[in-house]
Amino acid sequence: MKELSKGKIHSPWLVSALLLLLSFVLYGRSLNHEFAVDDYPAIVNNTLVKKGVVGIPKLVTHSFYYGYDRRKEANEYRPFVSAFFALEYQVFGSHAGWYHLLNILLYFGILWSLFLLLKNWLDIRSALIATILFAMVPVHSEVVLNVKAQDDLWVCLFILLSFQFYLKEKRNFLAWSLVFYTLAVFSKASALPFLLIFPSLDWLRTNKLKKQGFLFILPAALYLIARHAFIEGVEKIDVVNNALAFSSGYSEQSAMGFALFYQYILKLLFPYPLSWDYSYNHFALHGWMHWQSIVGLLLFLALVYLILRSWKKPTLISWLSFFFLLSIGLYLQLVILIESTFAERFLLLPSLAFVVALVVLFREKKWANGLWITLGIAWAAIVWARVPDWKNNTHLFSADISKVPNSTRANTALAFNLYERAIATENTNEKLLLESAEYYRKAINIYGNDGSTWYNYGMCNLALGEYTMAELCFKDCLRLEPEHTLAFNNLGNIQYLKGEHELAKYYYTKAIQIDPKNSEAWSNLGAEYLLSGRNDSAYYALETAVHLDPKNENAIYNRNVVMKRLGITPTSSGQ
Repeated sequence: MKELSKGKIHSPWLVSALLLLLSFVLYGRSLNHEFAVDDYPAIVNNTLVKKGVVGIPKLVTHSFYYGYDRRKEANEYRPFVSAFFALEYQVFGSHAGWYHLLNILLYFGILWSLFLLLKNWLDIRSALIATILFAMVPVHSEVVLNVKAQDDLWVCLFILLSFQFYLKEKRNFLAWSLVFYTLAVFSKASALPFLLIFPSLDWLRTNKLKKQGFLFILPAALYLIARHAFIEGVEKIDVVNNALAFSSGYSEQSAMGFALFYQYILKLLFPYPLSWDYSYNHFALHGWMHWQSIVGLLLFLALVYLILRSWKKPTLISWLSFFFLLSIGLYLQLVILIESTFAERFLLLPSLAFVVALVVLFREKKWANGLWITLGIAWAAIVWARVPDWKNNTHLFSADISKVPNSTRANTALAFNLYERAIATENTNEKLLLESAEYYRKAINIYGNDGSTWYNYGMCNLALGEYTMAELCFKDCLRLEPEHTLAFNNLGNIQYLKGEHELAKYYYTKAIQIDPKNSEAWSNLGAEYLLSGRNDSAYYALETAVHLDPKNENAIYNRNVVMKRLGITPTSSGQ
């Protein structure tokens, strides 16, 4: 391919300052934001991340959320990002503002890298217009405003850096290109398909395939070997997260995949409204008779045709079409299911091809300047309005529920947030609890086979004093998750309140059998034994509870009572 044009940057520092300023104008208000959504399992409540650099060895040999849920089976393996979060926690602790600052700086790094890449193919003015427009794409708001989305930011930055070094065509630069691609795949598996981009770059420039383009198979293979060695994948995807897991077969799954392709393009063209969640059942499952699947397939085939038509004489547009399909292909879930149905963050790299293609196609038009100004103003306005929504979970969940009312995950998230706020006050806020219960009912009506939803709905009813309803909820939870230790413990609490003490002891014992480290269940069992005068058994249970949780005040108090009964002199430790 002949270069479209080249030019010199008369003031590279001015361009850099402009892009940095733009990043802060768009997203600087997030410096006052808190953590939100997946920031909690990824950082705030992740025990391995909170160990700082000491936790890195375990982080790189376990799944992304292992420090939060201790799951043996998981699909997310992102060792670079996990290790970097640990390093951030070592330096910043739990001060969310510093993490948000880093997100903005990473975004600036992406913009600057993109501009340096584009100036190889476009004139300086067009490269700058494309970069500025890319900065304003509204669907990027999630990856910049959500700290956990650093995984997507790192992938994008590393891919762009890898491209730049690859284009320099020198041996030492090729090594750096391989290094950055390796970092990309170890940041997130979504970088794997990009190993095909490097041969395509050679084909774009020279109509030839070079051996060096196939070296990128090595980092991809290294990642897959490490992933296989360290984590055990999940075969069954949770329906709550991905509606496609509920599909009747591959015909329906593939139909939905192309419907999602249509939805992704629609979200790029009309990026409003924006939502943090699009899980079950925002997009209702359907087969090939639905018009969205047909339109999505036709759009997909149109891009394939454009690529194949220009195969012998590739153009920048045909290469961008290939880039677009490659970057979004994994998220269509035509081959494997992933942990989400649909997400705005998945459009970070596809939007790059989309924006650059717009500039290439229309830059010679007389009305092009008007188009860029219109798009820039409209997109910046959407971003500006979106930023406050991501301040914290309360703002985000409340703002988005009206956009995705049929999402069970969005309803449960808001319900749990309302519940937490209700019990956080000195006097439990009954109004918030009633709102919480309403959203739990909506979530269950959408999808009633999620054990966690039933458990949390039970906790809400427990706080409301609706013990009969709470008991039914916990039993439904156990129907779906037979080893839910907390559900057993709370069933014991309900029986205790009802005066059914033998049944209460049964439930507490079941909770302990499932999780012998459940301090609360040991404490409750000890209290039951204390009530029935079985002092030796009470002492053993309460001593175990205090050993497991030295801050368990109820266990400490009851242990002191039983020690007096047994004539045991309390020691100073733990008293």
